[in-house]
Amino acid sequence: WDNTYMVTTSNPVLRVFNIVPSTDTDGIWDGTKKPPVKGTGSESDPFVIETAENLAYVVSNGGGAGMHYVLANDIYLNDLSMVNWSNGQANGDYIPNSWFGSYHMDGTSYADNKVFKGTLNGAGFTVYGLYYTPGDANTAAALIPVANGATVKNIRIKNSFISGGRWTSALLGYSTNVTVDNVIIDKDV
Repeated sequence: WDNTYMVTTSNPVLRVFNIVPSTDTDGIWDGTKKPPVKGTGSESDPFVIETAENLAYVVSNGGGAGMHYVLANDIYLNDLSMVNWSNGQANGDYIPNSWFGSYHMDGTSYADNKVFKGTLNGAGFTVYGLYYTPGDANTAAALIPVANGATVKNIRIKNSFISGGRWTSALLGYSTNVTVDNVIIDKDV
């Protein structure tokens, strides 16, 4: 992900680039939800997630069964410079944007319209600054809190802090029949 390969007519060459996440606050999630406006949701023409607001909409509304989604770029949920990602402490007066959790009583009680059932293709892009706290033992908290019959692939999660109970992780909270392929979770989660 941080490496670029270039093939020439003679030998392949590995070029290494130090990719530094943007600290530009213009692209940081503002806490709202907006549906994607590009694509039809089919496999050949997926809904295009261009902003954090698009991602929030898709995740919080369940991403319908058989629907396909693709990231168009890196997504920033919080200002990376304003949170200590090792312990979740915010700097100064900064209040991190908290991502979504889904309430569970016994692992089977949740709103069906909040269950992600589609395919999310990260297309090699990264979701930065995933933050969720406080959580409890009955909350599913993750990039996708609840999934059933879904596919998540080609995505990276970096600089995240998630606090919660038994259904808490960076990628999937409570999930059944989910396919995960080519997903990288950074050490600072």
